[in-house]
Amino acid sequence: MVKRNEVVKMPIQQVIHEQRVPVKIWTDDVDERSQVQLANSAGLPFVHHHVAAMPDMHLGIGATIGSVFATHKAIIPAAVGVDSVAANAGLTQAAGDLCPTSARSESLLTLGCRGFAIGQ
Repeated sequence: MVKRNEVVKMPIQQVIHEQRVPVKIWTDDVDERSQVQLANSAGLPFVHHHVAAMPDMHLGIGATIGSVFATHKAIIPAAVGVDSVAANAGLTQAAGDLCPTSARSESLLTLGCRGFAIGQ
């Protein structure tokens, strides 16, 4: 039984080293399509340090559900969940705060203010 305020460490079960940064996976149960999707995320030029995949992760549409990664000068709504209206509203606001005025738009969210765009 875990005591209050006790830190429990889960060991990393797998590491994929196929791309620019490693993918650290906290489960042995990873299907092939999710592994490919995780490796694709790890190959993105703005992903910082590593991609982490939680024990309950599974294939997603834009990014693996249950994966986490830091980015450098980029916002990736698909990695947060584009199905959430609240998340999209917050990311649009964040992009507006980070990007030059010319990149702002209610219907367009730029990634890193470099012209990579999603949404309509």
